[in-house]
Amino acid sequence: MELTKPLKGMGILLFLLVFIFTSAEVMANKVKKLELSSPQGFDKAPVIKVYSTDGEKWGAIDTNHITKVTANLYARCKWEGKGNKAYKGKFYVTGFTLDGSVDPANFLIPHRKTVSGNYAYHGNDENFNPVKVCNQELDKKVAQNGDLKIDKQYRKYPFLEKGFTVNKVSAVRASYHLTCKPTGAGFTDFKDKTTFLNAKVKCLGTPLAKDKIPKPKPKMAKVMLLPDLVNKVSFKPSIANYVGKCPASIDFHGKITATRPGEVKYQYVAKDGGKSPVFTLKFDKAGTKATGKWHETVSKPDKTKSFISKGPKTNAPDVSDWWRLKIVSPEMKKAQASTAKYTVTCQDKPTRAILKR
Repeated sequence: MELTKPLKGMGILLFLLVFIFTSAEVMANKVKKLELSSPQGFDKAPVIKVYSTDGEKWGAIDTNHITKVTANLYARCKWEGKGNKAYKGKFYVTGFTLDGSVDPANFLIPHRKTVSGNYAYHGNDENFNPVKVCNQELDKKVAQNGDLKIDKQYRKYPFLEKGFTVNKVSAVRASYHLTCKPTGAGFTDFKDKTTFLNAKVKCLGTPLAKDKIPKPKPKMAKVMLLPDLVNKVSFKPSIANYVGKCPASIDFHGKITATRPGEVKYQYVAKDGGKSPVFTLKFDKAGTKATGKWHETVSKPDKTKSFISKGPKTNAPDVSDWWRLKIVSPEMKKAQASTAKYTVTCQDKPTRAILKR
């Protein structure tokens, strides 16, 4: 009978232990659901900047650049606890260092559809090398742009100078660790989820590459050969064949046509070598202008002061002469001049007169 009391006490203790264990198991929290995925496209993709130190290729990562990393998140615990105190989450991104805190905070996890944070990229990801991405894309662009008017060995420099962006699908590894704490007596549950996020690699342009591009040889300027300033000259007597009383009065009319604005100098030259002063005619534009008036007076011949050719032709004019309008300047490829010929026949049939000019 004395042994029954210890056995009875042990039974009660065992019952209590089973009760406590069973109650804790029932009250233990559980991870109900955890999903993590990459946002579509590249609008929310993290940006990694790569730069060149020598203008020959990309070789370094800008570890000071802060970029936002975002993932789609669906996280639920079986029990939330008062004020969602059961939730605790951590967001890990391979190759990145968190700068600040992750959003959402623990108590807001069940009320958000995304998780994000500001990160600085430091590298050390075996499966993703932004520097390699830039240089591989550079080789591709050089190969696909063989029509560039530059030697093959220099074709990479225009791309290095301007830079470009490469969109990489599923490039960055991200993980989320969700902890569901018990809301009373019980056990804690946790779960991890991993996904790959899209990324944008900015291969920054460098001015160092510009100086490596050979400068094209200067093109020889095409010399525009202007046409001659004067392209037409006309000169005519008022009466080409005068018959009547002497002295005879003959006027001469000249015209000069210019191809463009300029200054033309001209002169009247006689058959016997006599010359007028040099006159100037200015053109504001292409066109035709009249020259200054010129006049010739043929006096009645004096037989005592004139030379009489032997055997003059019957009905021949007493005087056959000419004046010429000649361009003095500018100098032209083809000399420009016009001759005004005239004859004078006096009614008293004079001999050839000495002309007075």
